[in-house]
Amino acid sequence: MNESLRRTKSSTIILGVLMLLLGIGFLIWPGASTEFLILCIGWGFVIAGIATFIGFFVNSGIRSAWDIVLAICEFVLGLLILFFPFAFAGVFFIFLGVVVFVTGIFDIIDALTLVGVKGSLWGLWLTLGIMTLLCGVFMFINPLIWAFALMWVAGFVLIFDGITEIVAGAMM
Repeated sequence: MNESLRRTKSSTIILGVLMLLLGIGFLIWPGASTEFLILCIGWGFVIAGIATFIGFFVNSGIRSAWDIVLAICEFVLGLLILFFPFAFAGVFFIFLGVVVFVTGIFDIIDALTLVGVKGSLWGLWLTLGIMTLLCGVFMFINPLIWAFALMWVAGFVLIFDGITEIVAGAMM
């Protein structure tokens, strides 16, 4: 077997195993997984704030005071996320709930404008709009349940993808 193909096969199988393990972790520990991802986002903002601040002094081109403001905002937001990870998750899913709720309202309006159009499936659109609206309400009422549900979905997707990577690597 060609050396590069053997490395690709090994890499694919290793990637599949890692994805499979990560997916299982997401399913078993959705709360810890949510917190881990939120902390990664927090550290990302902290690092971005530091990089933006350094870039202001390193870049000899066009500089603006807004770069410093942006650096401070990124850094402070990152620290807030690091110190209050579940509050951030709650705020994020409340905001997402509002967006989904408003989308549901517009879907219902779109469905009602299609009532007289033959073959428009307005009833299906109306049903989906109501379901979307209700999902938005539920997200707004209990946002952390949705964070855990997202981890479960991500866990199933990672398990499936991990298995397919392992099979693809084994078949090489």
